[in-house]
Amino acid sequence: MESIEECPACGRTGFKNEYGIGVHLVRYCEKSTGTQVELGRDLISGENHPMKGREMSEEAKRKIGEASSGREMPEKTKRKISESLKGHEVSEETRQKISESLQGEQNPWYGVTGENHPRYGVSFELDEESREKLSKSLKETYEEDPTKHSMYGRTGEDHPLYGYEWSEVQLQKLSEALRGQVPGRSRPRQVIKTRNIVRNGWEAAVDIISHDAGFDYTYEDLSFELSERTYTPDFVVEDIVIEVKGMVWENDETKANEFMDRHDYTYLVVGSELPCDVHLPWKKREKLPEVINSRL
Repeated sequence: MESIEECPACGRTGFKNEYGIGVHLVRYCEKSTGTQVELGRDLISGENHPMKGREMSEEAKRKIGEASSGREMPEKTKRKISESLKGHEVSEETRQKISESLQGEQNPWYGVTGENHPRYGVSFELDEESREKLSKSLKETYEEDPTKHSMYGRTGEDHPLYGYEWSEVQLQKLSEALRGQVPGRSRPRQVIKTRNIVRNGWEAAVDIISHDAGFDYTYEDLSFELSERTYTPDFVVEDIVIEVKGMVWENDETKANEFMDRHDYTYLVVGSELPCDVHLPWKKREKLPEVINSRL
């Protein structure tokens, strides 16, 4: 790269070095284009960075911290930084480095718990609007990819509540919180293509995939006798039963095993892992037609 002595966007001069030009391009220059912002990032990284290879003393860190305490960044500067980062993709290698640098004792919050935590004893409550926004955002995320849920696939001894005994007080509170709700029911929705009214976004996705593949199938139309209950699977294509499973609940594994013992159907589970004849992870759901055809 050729030496740069002035801002290539606005022509400003008088910078001490290329690092100064880079900072100007990224944060302050109002004429810099996306390409020039990328150039600015190159100028303030690697060998050009004034702290390259230098170890900052604890005293210096403390002074910087005290000097920065209470300072507010101007809105114009915030906006400029925000615009400069739009569309910027962090590489997987960089993500890994950041993750490793924040592990264990290197994390600034390492060991900061209980009374030592700055939020200790401070109640934190979201207003109703914020709750709704957060709920909607998480719902869309988990419906698109249930594997992102922290409890995805955690069953049996892997479940954090495995073996936990609820107190009478806890059971009473849980009962009161669930009063008036229909167990196991989420908000239904209608799939326009098929006119089926399904329970959630995962079932809607499988419904559309099955419809587009041209299968002759039913949705929650057949029920099967088990020892102490009846079982109504999500979808049935000839002799293939399809269960769409996001969260796995306490009795799901028992129900799956009993169904396979009692009925001569191929048991196909899409989503979380359950005892079955065929398991298709949610990320591979588009391969469902291929899997079904291989079993017909």
